[in-house]
Amino acid sequence: MNTIVLCAEIMSESAVMVKKPEFDISKLIEDSLEFKLQACSEITIPQRKAGNWVTSAFSAFSLMLEGDVVTEYKEGEKIHRAPGQLSYFPANKWRRTLVNSENGARFVWVRGHFRVLNGLDLLSFYDVPRVVAFDDKGIIKVIMRAFIALDNSNEKNPMVIAVKRKALGFRLLSIILDAATIKPSAQRRIMELERFLPVIDYINLHYLEDVNVDQLAEMACLSKSQFHRQFKSALNLAPFEYVKKLRLNKAVKLLQRTDLNIAEIAEQAGWNDQFHFSRIFKASTGLSPQKYRQHMHTDFGAFLAGL
Repeated sequence: MNTIVLCAEIMSESAVMVKKPEFDISKLIEDSLEFKLQACSEITIPQRKAGNWVTSAFSAFSLMLEGDVVTEYKEGEKIHRAPGQLSYFPANKWRRTLVNSENGARFVWVRGHFRVLNGLDLLSFYDVPRVVAFDDKGIIKVIMRAFIALDNSNEKNPMVIAVKRKALGFRLLSIILDAATIKPSAQRRIMELERFLPVIDYINLHYLEDVNVDQLAEMACLSKSQFHRQFKSALNLAPFEYVKKLRLNKAVKLLQRTDLNIAEIAEQAGWNDQFHFSRIFKASTGLSPQKYRQHMHTDFGAFLAGL
């Protein structure tokens, strides 16, 4: 069926496409779901203390072990945290922690992200309570401390480290999602994503080529401006940003797995200009391609494990 015939079957430009995709959104999410750990630690604060305002690009989870603590957000929300409670701190939210107990506090924390669809924050689809769960059976403490134990283990095989860390991350995620509810807006976003599945599939196959936005808009039976707006609403990325993200992922894999020089990697990742590629790569990762490769080789185990 060509695009013109397909568009004729649509009642309006905002309607869902009649043609049923050959794959579904759950499969796409399953294939793209990832967990990456940024840091973890167990910390003791020996006395009453008022912390500074902090923020992070990563989500964080903290299990109180001892003490009485209040976390305050810039928006005015205050969360009381007691021993045995697992708390959730969303990414990019300013907060500070006040230790009220005279003998201080002790807690174990993990910071990282759960992502789907080439970089979307999975937890952004959910309303996650600030206090996620009460660890009455000690299961959460076992998971959290296992992250730290893995960091301090004598395991030499980077593949084993990576697999164990991912397994711990997904065990933690299952506890989080048990306490969360999906946002009404997330359901709309998922419906929008389902509409764009054929377009996404096409981009995933042709992102190394010159992708024509007019052609993509025609595939979705939308005008160019409507396509751009609705695509960004569904994926939180403009079409050209989505293509760039796929190309950067390709470049990262080539830096990890090959000895190709930077010019060859740029070409194979879809850029004809090595210097333009290097500028984009550094703007995205904070490191030049060469420095990124050196960093990966310096600590290969931590690199594979997601740090």
